[in-house]
Amino acid sequence: MPITGAHSVQTNHIQNTHIASNNNFSVDTNKNNFNAAQSADPTKSDLKVTVNHLAPTGAKSAFKDLQVQDQSSQSSTQSLQTEKGLSDLLSNIAKSVNIEKFDVQQFCSGCYQEQKNIINDLASTLIKHANERDGKPDKLLREILTEVKLNPKNIEDSTNFALRSAILQASEITGVGIQSWDVYTKGGGPAPNDKEFWSWVEQPKSWVEEAQAAALKFSESAFIKALRLAQETPGNAEVILYKGGFGAGKTTHSQERFDGLADGVVAPDKGKTFIRKTMNVTHAAAHVQGSNTTYNLFMGMINNLVGPIVYDSALSNPKEIEAFLKKADFAPNKSMSLNEKNRDSESSSSIKISQLTKSNSGKEMIGKPARIIDVTRNDIARSLAVLSREIGGEDPRTPVGLVINGAARDRANRAACMNTVLNYKPDVSVREDKKSNLFGQHHYELHVGNESKMGTTHVLTINPGYVGFHINQEQADKALASQGVKYNAKENQFEPISTEVEWKNYLTEQFQKNVAELTTLIGKGEAEFRSAGFAKRTIQFSGAQPITTVESLYQAADDKFKDSISLVGFRAAFDELPIDKHQQVIEGIINKSIEKGHVSYLDLPYILAAGIHQRLQSDPFIK
Repeated sequence: MPITGAHSVQTNHIQNTHIASNNNFSVDTNKNNFNAAQSADPTKSDLKVTVNHLAPTGAKSAFKDLQVQDQSSQSSTQSLQTEKGLSDLLSNIAKSVNIEKFDVQQFCSGCYQEQKNIINDLASTLIKHANERDGKPDKLLREILTEVKLNPKNIEDSTNFALRSAILQASEITGVGIQSWDVYTKGGGPAPNDKEFWSWVEQPKSWVEEAQAAALKFSESAFIKALRLAQETPGNAEVILYKGGFGAGKTTHSQERFDGLADGVVAPDKGKTFIRKTMNVTHAAAHVQGSNTTYNLFMGMINNLVGPIVYDSALSNPKEIEAFLKKADFAPNKSMSLNEKNRDSESSSSIKISQLTKSNSGKEMIGKPARIIDVTRNDIARSLAVLSREIGGEDPRTPVGLVINGAARDRANRAACMNTVLNYKPDVSVREDKKSNLFGQHHYELHVGNESKMGTTHVLTINPGYVGFHINQEQADKALASQGVKYNAKENQFEPISTEVEWKNYLTEQFQKNVAELTTLIGKGEAEFRSAGFAKRTIQFSGAQPITTVESLYQAADDKFKDSISLVGFRAAFDELPIDKHQQVIEGIINKSIEKGHVSYLDLPYILAAGIHQRLQSDPFIK
């Protein structure tokens, strides 16, 4: 099943461990000044997120739910053998859209409507040339991108960045599926399937300057908000990790828990949103860039911030959870409750880090407790939550393929993730000059969605060697089973009920059903809420010509809808369906349109509605 675009693009699922970024950058919380400092030897520098001049060690992570295309421009260190006249074509394209008026600084500042118009015009021109040449935008866009990356001296700096941005925009419109990491990195790097890929992509020097600036700008903003949450939340230092997939309710849970400080939660989706708004790309295109920036920032915070810090991600890989536990075990413990600070009549900003990191014996205290908060709910409910997201909103309109793959992987690995905490044994080989404080005192909470609109029930808490249930055993067994897990009390272990492939097949089958039918599979309160929203997302179809194909159906749609999605995007959404279902679905749409005067999301197969929703460039449903 294609994940994005009308063109079939082979992908590799990468789950390898990767090393943190290796440039230097610092955050000075006293001056609110954020700056990038290149090391004397740029090939041997280390990531340093510093607070009052303290630098953490590097960190490792395993990315999951990550589709990286192997047809990137990094697949060769040599320029493609492009057809004669490519340079002339680039010159003519640049002149035709007045590219000399493009201002990189304005574009990256967010005040970029005029600059964005130039990018849109340039993207349209690229698509036009591709159609005139051979109708294959994939080929032309990748040829131009390779030329721009491997021969940057042939193109002026501002034109280079504008062309990159236009290529990405054209890719979004045509469904080619080029990602932002490929567009905004420099040429000559390793291919995604090379073992050196992650260490290379995490080096800021591998990215163009505009992308480096975007990452630094996001890191500054996120750090300041996280610092406020850490300083104003009562209690000791704690590494809080929200675990859960798309639409599980993690954001709602954190907002309730941290009230007005929830904007201090560090999340890859926030990194993607910032990159998307700064660089004018989608969440899906910004996946690697936003996730990597956010992860590296948070790993630095574990060592440096006083007070609780919060991370929000899928965390479906048990190895990733183990890496966070180990990182927390050896993090300097600089915690002191707000009450202790107030008794000393010192503000949080005036307390010296050195005073907080020493025990009475004079040894540095290490170890912070990690609390994993697993928020999960019915996968159908989660998928409908994704479909209800606003066009242009903060939350990503996740591709159907990633919804299915992510849900199946999360479900299949949940038991292993829970056992990772249950069986955890910290490394007690602590250096003599240090002393363990909260070493290995970790927690895993499971919160499962209930019948209310977005409410959850706290089912159990896991500590190393111990499981404590918060509801009766019968209810707990039912809640666990709903998430593909059972508890073996005799062995004191959790076990998966189904495999990843089995659940993936189940969801693929369910998503062939109309949205209205899927709403009957979730709680009544949430079903009523979702149905009311989907009923307002309507499309009108009309026309004198017979409607028998995807193309003729698109032409019969109202103009506002066609202004929001291209024919290529509409066709790509249909391609999510099995080809033998196309005619049946087209006939159903026409019959429902005749009956009601329009069709809504409720009348469409989920997989088609989600495919359309993902590809909308603007909101056609605003009255």
